[in-house]
Amino acid sequence: LFSIGASLGVVIASFFHLPVAFMAALGYAAVFGGATNTFFAPMLIGAEVFGFAYLPYFFVVCAAAYVFNMNKSIYSLQKVKKLHDDDNE
Repeated sequence: LFSIGASLGVVIASFFHLPVAFMAALGYAAVFGGATNTFFAPMLIGAEVFGFAYLPYFFVVCAAAYVFNMNKSIYSLQKVKKLHDDDNE
């Protein structure tokens, strides 16, 4: 996931003429967060690997990945907490 995300960031950087390392870092965190349906872990892993100066940017891309993920994960046994109990309605 990390390699795929970083590679996606490099490709996107070439289209939008943005810094390659910066976009690779954002792709690294966003793809990991989207695939695993996690929010804080990819932000902190990205900050640990690429520096805490990128933390606000990781927050934005990880939030977008988490919202558009629609509770899907590569981990089949991952439990998703429901906000509403549909059985009691």
